[in-house]
Amino acid sequence: MNLEFEGLDELLREVELIQLAPEHVKDKALIRAADLLKERMKDEVYNHGLNPYSGDAQRL
Repeated sequence: MNLEFEGLDELLREVELIQLAPEHVKDKALIRAADLLKERMKDEVYNHGLNPYSGDAQRL
C-alpha cells in the first residue's frame, strides 16, 4: 500500500522550525493562537443563535 499526503513535507518543516524557536516565542505564539481560537469560537456560537447578552456566552 502506498499513501501520499499533500503538504505533509511543508507541515514537518514548520514543526521543525517551531522546535528551534526560543521558549518565550513559543509561549507568546501559543497564547495568541488560543486568543484567536476563543474569538472564532464565540463568533460561531453567536452565528448559531446564542444571544451575546444572555450571559451564557461570557463563560466561553
